[in-house]
Amino acid sequence: MEFFQRYPALHGFLLQELQEAAAELQQQPTAAAAAAGDAVASPPPPPRPQQPHPGLYPVLIILSRLRASHVREEPAAAAVVDAAGPGGDGGGDAGGDAAAPAAAAATTFMGALSPVAFTPLVRQCATAAPLTVRRLAARALSPLVAAADVPPLLQQLLAAIPAEPPGTARLRAAADAAAAGGGAATTTSSPLPPPIRFGGSANALHGALLQAAALLEGNVDPPPPEPSSAAAAGSADVLPAALDHLTRGSWLADPRVGVSALGCGLLAAAAAALDLVPPGRCMELRGPVGRLAAACKEAVAFAPPGSAKGGGGGGGGSPAVFAADFPDPMRCQLLKQAAQLWLGPVLQCQAFR
Repeated sequence: MEFFQRYPALHGFLLQELQEAAAELQQQPTAAAAAAGDAVASPPPPPRPQQPHPGLYPVLIILSRLRASHVREEPAAAAVVDAAGPGGDGGGDAGGDAAAPAAAAATTFMGALSPVAFTPLVRQCATAAPLTVRRLAARALSPLVAAADVPPLLQQLLAAIPAEPPGTARLRAAADAAAAGGGAATTTSSPLPPPIRFGGSANALHGALLQAAALLEGNVDPPPPEPSSAAAAGSADVLPAALDHLTRGSWLADPRVGVSALGCGLLAAAAAALDLVPPGRCMELRGPVGRLAAACKEAVAFAPPGSAKGGGGGGGGSPAVFAADFPDPMRCQLLKQAAQLWLGPVLQCQAFR
């Protein structure tokens, strides 16, 4: 990565700014909880939006515009080439004597200005409460991860996806009853049960899904069409494992039980993974693809409780207004992504089986 080689002073400055911004993001939930505990007798004042650190967005934008780094794989080779110079072998013994200092200098340089130093801070920002920060941090993570580090990091991110917890069947049944009864009677007599809660933070899970989608889009090379090829060994391990984790969490894309933002993040990662599947491997991955297709179909086919629009005079055929959709634009985004995934990569994989 040539950016920090050309501007070495920016490495320390950007790193310090991101450290301060990440520390402020972690202190905001603690301060909010303490303020909520103190305000018991008097009503709380109107909430004021907390401004992020002024260097947070600029640093994340700069990091997201960098190109993917392969520094860990090539520093020694690049140092040898530079030491050899335009003459090729560097002139015998003289070239051999110059290669060792050049390699040591390259190692020292990358130790001081390595972009990997930003990775833990960017991942910390990806768990923040503001949605924009999580999205931008996920985009900034992709150029900072070396190709050899992508499979273990992707496995770690997708392992955070929870399995379907008990109680989702009751939620689905209540939502279906509310949709069938028009929502009025169900809301008063048998209200919907509370949303599903799982261990960990929803913001952290959403950030992990966005990071996984960014890595799948920008850091994983498409496998060759012939899985028997020797070069397919690395990619063949990434796709099945990623799809297994994503299908395990497909319940998050169900509007009746999941959180819309989590469903959007999961569908984005699934779309990025399915875009990497070559036609020759569609038959091998037909199981996960079929489960994702079923999840997309359920999400698109679900009709939220509607309220009849206006009217007294017995007018039949009055349009139903899905009042539950308008205050929740993220649910509209979820339905859009489910339809695009179902009619795009999923249908393409099923066509090549």
